[in-house]
Amino acid sequence: MKVLHISTSDSGGAGGCARRINAALFDEGVDSRMLVYRKKSKDDRVVRYSHLGYRIERLMKDLGFKTSDMKDISALKAWRPNVYTLPVSKHDLSRHPLVKEADIIHLHWINNFVDYPSFFKNVDKPIIWTLHDENLFHGVAHYDDPAIKNEAIEIKFRKLKEKCLSVLDNLHIVFLSEYMKRQYVDEPVITSASKYIINNMVDCSVFAGIDKNVARERFNIPSDVKVISFVADNISDNRKGLTNLLEAIKKTGRDDIVVLAVGANRDGTDFDGVVQTGRLSGAGEMSAAYSAADLFVMPSLAEAFAQSPIEAMACGVPVVMTPISGSDELIKDYNGIRCADMSIEALSVAINEALSRNYDPKAIREDVESRFSPYAIASRYIEVYNHALTACKSK
Repeated sequence: MKVLHISTSDSGGAGGCARRINAALFDEGVDSRMLVYRKKSKDDRVVRYSHLGYRIERLMKDLGFKTSDMKDISALKAWRPNVYTLPVSKHDLSRHPLVKEADIIHLHWINNFVDYPSFFKNVDKPIIWTLHDENLFHGVAHYDDPAIKNEAIEIKFRKLKEKCLSVLDNLHIVFLSEYMKRQYVDEPVITSASKYIINNMVDCSVFAGIDKNVARERFNIPSDVKVISFVADNISDNRKGLTNLLEAIKKTGRDDIVVLAVGANRDGTDFDGVVQTGRLSGAGEMSAAYSAADLFVMPSLAEAFAQSPIEAMACGVPVVMTPISGSDELIKDYNGIRCADMSIEALSVAINEALSRNYDPKAIREDVESRFSPYAIASRYIEVYNHALTACKSK
């Protein structure tokens, strides 16, 4: 069985997740490779689609060249900040040798890379699609925003997606959480698809707790304070909720809490009382950031199935989460608290409660090892692949 993963990138939230799945499958003996538009890793199992094509497109973008659709997206973003991408491109991936020789095509975050009309018309193989956000159910937006639902460009590409996908008989959708499946299982664009739930994975051989005092020394944090760790690709992204976290901490009435924020600060927002690490590279540095904390908090407004909480749990750190997608599966009594609702008040109550409890780091880690290991998640995907191949042969 030859599996080809397709992703716009092999880095970031979705791209990194796709690369981890690819590696886990390879370790279980599956002939698995990955095709990407932007390659940042040195992984030999990841193949860049076209280095020259990428550089030319980047140059055109830097020179200000935009299609009419790109201009419409720019105008939309100026009005309603969100993540917007196009489901069309000049790349016909159906002609690529790796696509032709694969038995299974596994899609991830493919926007601005895969051209929906040509790809889904010409690829007659089982297609597995892991949904890392909500974009498939919108036109160009990646997160739900009722205000743009009736915008022309949003309607245009929502209809295009439904036309390309709803008639497929070889499509298999993987949701990252039960919450996400409940929310979107009846969407017209995936009417004919088989649906599954498979969570993200974490490799406990690389994410592991270290001595708390040693970890704090790395970030110049004193040993006599309570530390909350927070992680985001961009900590100034309002959807990730750092501002809400700081407001919630104020409401706790405590003056002994320090926030350790990991990630870029692209907007240059000033966060008082926050220790900013910038981007950290590698599981070792991230493990130190998690281990320095008494509590990991994810105050996000929306996620598909966040990676950071299970990494923190692999380091034995309890977690507080807003009631977003994936929190039902992740949070149990012995590893943290799921907020009662999305309010700052509920977040404050959960933080106070979690800091007053005594958690068992060993039990937290063992639970993650059993539920979210690469072996456990790869095994689930292999089951889906076998089901898809059997269904395809019976047609």
